[in-house]
Amino acid sequence: MTEQAFLTELSDALRGSVSSQIITENVRYYEEYIETEKRKGRSEEEVIESLGNPRLLAKTIIETSDPQNLRGASYEEWKDEEEKKEEKRKADEERAKILTGWKATLAMIAVPLIAILVLVLIIFLVGSFIVFLAPALVVIAVAWLVFRMFNS
Repeated sequence: MTEQAFLTELSDALRGSVSSQIITENVRYYEEYIETEKRKGRSEEEVIESLGNPRLLAKTIIETSDPQNLRGASYEEWKDEEEKKEEKRKADEERAKILTGWKATLAMIAVPLIAILVLVLIIFLVGSFIVFLAPALVVIAVAWLVFRMFNS
């Protein structure tokens, strides 16, 4: 088998199973490897024979080029995982879109306004409580002072 036939068979075996980038990288790698070995004095036939069947090489490249295959996941598992990631991404986008436009403006006005109203309500309740208890506190304070004066 010639170098060109080997590279063509390798490329054909990879086509449809991996990206064109991976095909190009591997064809270039084996082309350079064959040329390097030929420069070392080995014959083209000897180098190609030592590489083995290009279809077996392609099978190995396909299996090792997919990260999902490295983990032992099947295509269906990988596809399910990708679909879940896509659904999560869309849900995150939807959550991010909730407070945009007039809703965001309303939230920026309503939240501080509600906080101010709650603060005013707390101050009013504390003030009312003090006003309600003030007469009783005055009576208790006077009684305590009288008690201290007679005990001393």
